[in-house]
Amino acid sequence: MRNGQGDDYFALFNIHGCFFKGFAHKAPMTSFRSDPNRPWPGVFETVPNEFATCLHEPAFSIADTTFCIWRRYNEASWQRGVIEFPPERDPDGSEFLLAALDGNPGTYRDWAVDYFDKPFLTVEMVRHIYEQRPLTNDFVAAITQDLALGAEESQHLEVADLDEDISEIGYPM
Repeated sequence: MRNGQGDDYFALFNIHGCFFKGFAHKAPMTSFRSDPNRPWPGVFETVPNEFATCLHEPAFSIADTTFCIWRRYNEASWQRGVIEFPPERDPDGSEFLLAALDGNPGTYRDWAVDYFDKPFLTVEMVRHIYEQRPLTNDFVAAITQDLALGAEESQHLEVADLDEDISEIGYPM
C-alpha cells in the first residue's frame, strides 16, 4: 500500500507466517534522519531467518523503513525488534499507517472512502467482504459502481469479470 504522500507498507505471506514493513516519512523514526538513509536501530536486528529474504527484497525499499513486525503461524502475537523508541506519540508511524487494518469494518470503510474516493461504500459492504459472504452480480455491481465497463452505465462488472482476481486472493466461492 502506498498512500501517494511518501508513506507505504508491504506485507509478505509465506509458509512461515507474515512479514510486514512500513515507512511513515514524517515519523520521528524516519530513515531520512541520516545520510545515507538507514532504519532505526533494532528494527531489523531480530527478524527471524524465515523472513530474512524480505530484508533483501528491492520492492520493499528496506532502507526506507520506520517499523517492521512479523508473526509466524505458531506464534500467539505479532513480534518486533528490541527498539529504544523516541518519546513522541506513534514514533514509528505504525499506528497511523495500520489503523485501517484493525478488523473493524467501520474503520476500514472510513479509510477506503477517503483513500479510494468511494463515497457510496457502506459499512455493510465492507462487512460482506470481511465475513467472506458469497459474491453476487448485484453485490459486485454495487461495490464497483464507479467502474462501468462501457459507455453505457448499465454495463457493470459481474462476478465472472473478477474470476482471476478472486482466484488469486483465494476468496471463497
